[in-house]
Amino acid sequence: MIARWPIHPRPIPGEALTSWLHRIADGYGITVDDLAFDIGYSLDGDADLDLAPPEGLIEQLAIRTGVSSDRIHGMSISGYTPWLLDDVEPGPDAFSTYVRQLTVLLPERNRRRRTVSSWRAWVPTAAVRHHRACPQCVRDSASPHPYLVVWSLPLMLSCPVHHCWLEHHDGPPGHYYAWRDPSSGPEIQRASLAIRRMDDRTWQALTAGVVDLPRHRIHAGTWFRLLRTVVDELGATMSECGAAQRLTREVWQRAGWLCCKDWRQSEVGCRSAPIRRLLRNGG
Repeated sequence: MIARWPIHPRPIPGEALTSWLHRIADGYGITVDDLAFDIGYSLDGDADLDLAPPEGLIEQLAIRTGVSSDRIHGMSISGYTPWLLDDVEPGPDAFSTYVRQLTVLLPERNRRRRTVSSWRAWVPTAAVRHHRACPQCVRDSASPHPYLVVWSLPLMLSCPVHHCWLEHHDGPPGHYYAWRDPSSGPEIQRASLAIRRMDDRTWQALTAGVVDLPRHRIHAGTWFRLLRTVVDELGATMSECGAAQRLTREVWQRAGWLCCKDWRQSEVGCRSAPIRRLLRNGG
């Protein structure tokens, strides 16, 4: 009978798999590679455990820690399929299947055809994935600090616990060396009520599988696809908007980005900047 590891801290809600493994390994003063080797795995340098860990690794971790396989699988992005995304592997039909089934701002007839040869929702490649963290979470925990899998995805702007802005960090996740001194770390900024409401709904979708809207409850898969549909619709040109251009213009004006009278100029300048930020990490 394989014995459990004597030291294995419990995962926190929403924690990334690599975060949990770093915390377990730290208890023994070893690396994650050493920890994986103990259960018969040699980790590939290109392996993305937070995206799709091997099933065998999940099973062995469940045996060694007593945490269920389902819980461990849910600590990776693949654990959120098919709600968050249809498949972790990019596909040629993924964009139209995910984004073009619903409409929010624009009628279907006004949306131009778009072909994307290889695409997946919300998940950037590991090479360009930017890690963010909650400064308050870092201050309240010891190194290696736990971090959430959603912090590397362009889904939320604020921490679901402290409701402050997530801040970018250039160092390795879990070791926020530049933030150890509160005077040198980022200033904790509370997110607006509108952002907190949206992020609370996204967090509910991730943790409960449903979203409670003012009038009814919807499935998490519907929520994520509605969000991505809105991003796509807000990137439409005025000619594509047609009769719906008044609504689209009002959205950008209220967001403070539509500052040019000439729509062509605003498409190139004001509107392109926030869209690039929304999509720069993928999705």
